[in-house]
Amino acid sequence: ALTLSGSINPEENIGSLSSYQHFFHEEALTLSGSINPEENIGSLSLCLPSFHLQNLPYLSGSGQINGELKIEGDLDDPEINGRVSISADSLKVPVISEVLSDVVASLSIEDGKVRLSSFSANVGMTKILAYSKELSLERQELLVRTEGDALHIKIPGLITGEVRAEVSAKRQEGLDSGSGEISFYNTSVTWPPETKSKAEMPLYLQNILSGIKLSAKHNVNYYNPWVKIEVAEGSWIKLKKRDDQIEVAGNAWAKKGNIDYLGQDFTIKEGNLEFREGIPYLSGEAETKVDSVRLLLSHKGVMNTPIEPVLSAPDESPPKTQEELIELLQTGKGGSEGIKGFIGTFFGRLVGKRITKEASSVLRTTLGIDIELNSPFVEKVLSEDSKGYAYAFSGTEIICG
Repeated sequence: ALTLSGSINPEENIGSLSSYQHFFHEEALTLSGSINPEENIGSLSLCLPSFHLQNLPYLSGSGQINGELKIEGDLDDPEINGRVSISADSLKVPVISEVLSDVVASLSIEDGKVRLSSFSANVGMTKILAYSKELSLERQELLVRTEGDALHIKIPGLITGEVRAEVSAKRQEGLDSGSGEISFYNTSVTWPPETKSKAEMPLYLQNILSGIKLSAKHNVNYYNPWVKIEVAEGSWIKLKKRDDQIEVAGNAWAKKGNIDYLGQDFTIKEGNLEFREGIPYLSGEAETKVDSVRLLLSHKGVMNTPIEPVLSAPDESPPKTQEELIELLQTGKGGSEGIKGFIGTFFGRLVGKRITKEASSVLRTTLGIDIELNSPFVEKVLSEDSKGYAYAFSGTEIICG
């Protein structure tokens, strides 16, 4: 329950108002000052004496917030100034996997504009420092850096690892852009995300990361259902937003890794991904042996989707055709029947995923709710024989909201 109490002096148009949160057992805020309704002007003071962080929704921690706002002048367009201070022994925030400690933050409000005067917090042996500065009337810059050990981060289904950062994010006319560098250590990253999230980067993240160099330092690994790669130190990418489109620059190398191609494990010998004016060029080669035959899987040129690698057996004479090499890979799965299986499996993957995606769209339109259908059913029906149908619905999920 919320209790309001106060007093008004109608002769001088002066009054005060305070509120008390019974559930939180603390005074929430007080409002005092004067208003001249005839001239539509006033001078008000809004005070937050001391509010406990743990009483705020969607936040866990121990600490306090206090602050004060001064509202003066024309009430249709008042001048707003003030400050807010945060002090917390512990605080849990998204993305950072560990609890923040010794949090001290100060915000200032000048003529309605909020600026982070200072921020510091510890995460284990890592210290996070941040502040913002006004570059012009319409442009602000937020600077963030870490000191000490690398900071542990985790975004489920996308990335987990450790980072060091020294970056700035500028905001001008409603747009964000960044600069600086984020270095990754002991990191595993995948794309597209493993969660229900669409394979699109959120708009706010596109804006903030635009212009920031993302660098691989030590033990950085990329994976998806078919590829596992340890990224070589010194690899980097940089995102740049141009006309609402993300342009990627960068150069990355594979230190080592494996590729699953047609059910066969290939060991990566070399791999390089370079972005030229936003266009990805892939140069790579992987190797395996099947029945004493050395097979190479290679690609050189623009990386289209889907990737169309070339399969070869350089030691064989006369040279074998692609069909013969695919059949060789499938030998353990029934010789020539293996080719049918391969074609069926890939047809099932491509067409099945498309049908499932369209089914989700129809359900959203028909039911009028945000719903997503994830199911291997169509893929299995299109790629397996009838004896596998009993398990065709295994792994199906329906996500609402």
